[in-house]
Amino acid sequence: MPYQQPLVNAKNLRFGSAKLEISDDGDVYTSLGTGSGVKFAEKKTIVKIKSDNGGLLTTFDQDPSCEVDYNMNEFDLNIIQQMRGGIDTYSTILGEATAVTGEAHGTGWTLGLPIKLTYKNGANTIVTSIVVKAAGSALEAGTDYRTYVSDGSNGELGYTYIVPVTAQTTAITADYSYTPLAAQVIKSGGKTTILSQYLRLTNTNAAGKKFQIVIYKATNSDGISIDFPGDEEGKVWELPVKFEGSPDATRTAGDQLFTIINEQI
Repeated sequence: MPYQQPLVNAKNLRFGSAKLEISDDGDVYTSLGTGSGVKFAEKKTIVKIKSDNGGLLTTFDQDPSCEVDYNMNEFDLNIIQQMRGGIDTYSTILGEATAVTGEAHGTGWTLGLPIKLTYKNGANTIVTSIVVKAAGSALEAGTDYRTYVSDGSNGELGYTYIVPVTAQTTAITADYSYTPLAAQVIKSGGKTTILSQYLRLTNTNAAGKKFQIVIYKATNSDGISIDFPGDEEGKVWELPVKFEGSPDATRTAGDQLFTIINEQI
């Protein structure tokens, strides 16, 4: 019978894809959204220095680098221009202000558990004229509840959240006004300097533990390429994305290329 290598540790088996995020400062990250084909690869250019009479003297990596490939599915032009490192001019066109009356949010609420309002401002600012009611009676902002607009780290980007402060057991409704986004605009061409960014890949297992790769100097290296599938094919658009990573001594990580953090142990 052929020899079979025994499994050393079942905890070292990995499943699942990775979430991709970019950041200008390594602190606040923006998700690139859903997609497929996430792939990380370290690249090496090995150089061997030999002498004529003493054999191999030294071996070193002449050009350490890495690559991340990804097929993006969510076509948010704001996120796309962010990942392209400042070579685009981005702008928005806002629609008309719209009033929402009596938006239902169930019966009662849980203290401290945020409630997301259904509609958002196109400018990702907090909605206006907020009136939260319990059984038809207006509650007091700052006393019964507080509000915030998410930056993407504590909810969906740009959405307004209601945070309960006092106990309520009756039907909760919300009135407010929002101004939707009518259009996003990217103008490209003319700018040639591509800024590098931090890139983070995170796989989270069923236990909530993370396997994470942080690249300290990543540059988007592909242009916009969209394959428009036929309507009958039932496929969503895909935008192929490639980042190239290189060491950068000016970052807080020194001249490191990337860091891998494994909590799944």
